[in-house]
Amino acid sequence: MLASRVFGKRVLVALVGVTGVVAVMPQADAPAPMTQTVRYVPLSGEPLRDVVDDLDGDWDDREPASRPLRPGQSCLPFLAPLTAHPRWQVQVAHGHSGCMGDWLLGSFSISSDGKVIWSQPRMPDRTLELSPAQLATVRGLDRLDCVRTEPVGYGEEWFRVGIGGGVEATGGAQISRHSTLGTALSTLLDGLVDAYRAHRLASFAPITVDLELRGYHLALRGTHVTVTRRGRVWLDRDVEDAVVVDLLDAMIDAPSKQHERDGYTAFGTFSAAGIAVPLSVTRFDTGPDEFLARAFEDAFFYHDFPDALAEAQP
Repeated sequence: MLASRVFGKRVLVALVGVTGVVAVMPQADAPAPMTQTVRYVPLSGEPLRDVVDDLDGDWDDREPASRPLRPGQSCLPFLAPLTAHPRWQVQVAHGHSGCMGDWLLGSFSISSDGKVIWSQPRMPDRTLELSPAQLATVRGLDRLDCVRTEPVGYGEEWFRVGIGGGVEATGGAQISRHSTLGTALSTLLDGLVDAYRAHRLASFAPITVDLELRGYHLALRGTHVTVTRRGRVWLDRDVEDAVVVDLLDAMIDAPSKQHERDGYTAFGTFSAAGIAVPLSVTRFDTGPDEFLARAFEDAFFYHDFPDALAEAQP
């Protein structure tokens, strides 16, 4: 029986006879075996703990620490090999940790073409876009220090950066918000979201809401809300751009829930860019219409306790 196998540039020939003797004959003119360089690249956040420990050998959670990265160290060792390819994707989750556990504030799936899918609890996914300068910032995040600059108390704000793991970026490198890298991520993502919200408010203006509940009328005009009853104003306040854009995006994604008429549900219309659709809000709603429910609740409170309204007014 004759068997032949090739290992690199060497040829192994085995001859098996009736006596069971095996003869091995290397190829005489074969060049030296080729050598390969193997480099391991961490794809999860576990090695980050060792990096941070190396940056400050006598690490103490009670004291802030700050020291620059030494040559060859990186808080995101997988980023450079990943972004060297023409098509790549990075997941950045943003959240808090506390004595009651972890909770997610939002998550961003960033692609090599600058497209970003922004995910938030109880909200539809939204598409954002990085400028060339912002995309360059993403590519350079691995050169920034990730050592915590403030002590950890009962809670901590963090980012988790990975190449997968869904919206939680499970297994990714967890970065303290209070670090050089965390600050860069916060500045980048906050600027991206702020620009999106400003564009949405301008594109869909005028944005209005009119709701009625138990004789109270709520009127939202842009980012200002009032609640009146029989000509008297019981609530008059500005609201954040964020809540108005969340309501806009939720209404565009799906129509308002249908409710039975009762003493706890306000009915009316939502309008954007001159297009009006039905809207109903219960007094105890949570989600993108929660700020409207809270406006009613505050108006009811001030009606029952007029002195509190006087104290609340400037």
